[in-house]
Amino acid sequence: MSKLLIIGPETGAENYSRLAIEQACSRLIEAGYDADIPCFCAGKRLKNKDAMLMSINLMTQYSIAKTPRAKPQRAYSGVALLEGHEDSQDALVAWVVAKNCGIPCKTVAEWIEEAAK
Repeated sequence: MSKLLIIGPETGAENYSRLAIEQACSRLIEAGYDADIPCFCAGKRLKNKDAMLMSINLMTQYSIAKTPRAKPQRAYSGVALLEGHEDSQDALVAWVVAKNCGIPCKTVAEWIEEAAK
């Protein structure tokens, strides 16, 4: 099962785009993915810059190899982009980091379409 991190417009969005994010998460889970929502982990207790750092940290995490010959594994298989991500400076930063780190980025619809194949 692939584990995806959902990234989208949150800062300044009404209720942190909660409904759109929850719907995207549900759709990804129904398609067979494990999906995480970093903004909900951060909640309103973190300032925007701290929440952004947390999202990037989650997205770029590796698990520690259990044996000397084992390769470390990424914590996430990819990033699921919410609609409107291109209009959010924070989401664009996360997307650029993911792309430059070789983390696959697709829209929620593209991930769901891929799972259906």
